[in-house]
Amino acid sequence: MFKLLHRLFGSRGKALRAAPVPSRTAAPTPPRGQQSPTDPAAAAVLQATTRPPIDPKAAPEVLCGLTPGMSTDEIRDHLAALYRRHNRAASSLDDTLRADAEIMLDAIVRCRESLLGVPASKPPQAP
Repeated sequence: MFKLLHRLFGSRGKALRAAPVPSRTAAPTPPRGQQSPTDPAAAAVLQATTRPPIDPKAAPEVLCGLTPGMSTDEIRDHLAALYRRHNRAASSLDDTLRADAEIMLDAIVRCRESLLGVPASKPPQAP
C-alpha cells in the first residue's frame, strides 16, 4: 500500500527541499519623517496619517464637520460614525490621540444635544 502511495505522490521531502521558501518578512519601512516626497503612494500615506491638531475652543459643529445644509438623518449618521471612530481612540495608549478623542467625544455630545435634541446620559448613581 505504501509503495503504491509513494509511486503516486512521490516523496514530500524532496519537493519541500527543492522549492525555496520565500521570506515572510517584508522590507523594513523607513521612519515616517524620512519617506520620499516624490513617491505618490508614500505621500498619500503620510498625508492620511498626519492630522491637524484639534482646537478645543472651536465650536462643536466645526469640530464635527457639520454643515448647515445637512438633514437630521445625515447629521445623526455622521455623528454616529464620528462617535465610533473616537470612542475607539479614547482607549488608545497614545496620550495625544486619547486627549483628542475626549475633545471630540465632548463635541459630539454637545452636537447631539443641541441639534438632535438627544439628552446626554447621566452617569449611574452610586447606592
